[in-house]
Amino acid sequence: MPTIDDIIALYKKRLAKAEQIRDIIGDDPAFARELLNVLQATAPVEKSSSKHPRKPVTKEDGTHLQRITTFFNETGNELATVEQIAAGAGLKRTSVAQIIYKSKPNKFEKTNHPTHGLRKLWRLKV
Repeated sequence: MPTIDDIIALYKKRLAKAEQIRDIIGDDPAFARELLNVLQATAPVEKSSSKHPRKPVTKEDGTHLQRITTFFNETGNELATVEQIAAGAGLKRTSVAQIIYKSKPNKFEKTNHPTHGLRKLWRLKV
């Protein structure tokens, strides 16, 4: 898990890059439109902003709970939203919600999302 210093370093790098882009666009405003067109044409279309893309599921992958457990084991038991869990486990969001809220809530710990009021982050209890 990244430390606060790691996160600060990442955002400092991003800030420097954003400032460079601002300077380039200031010198050549048409460049921004051209670059945007290229990026939109070549960027893969994502339905989810999740860092865990939905993977194909087979019957051998086990029950929904087993798939969710496997997802957390593969990600180092990092906190994740229901949407991220669903995408990473190859399940529907409603299936994940049923398990973590209703059928097996004692197997998971939840915490409030730092930036989204009602949204929760989940992981396996250790």
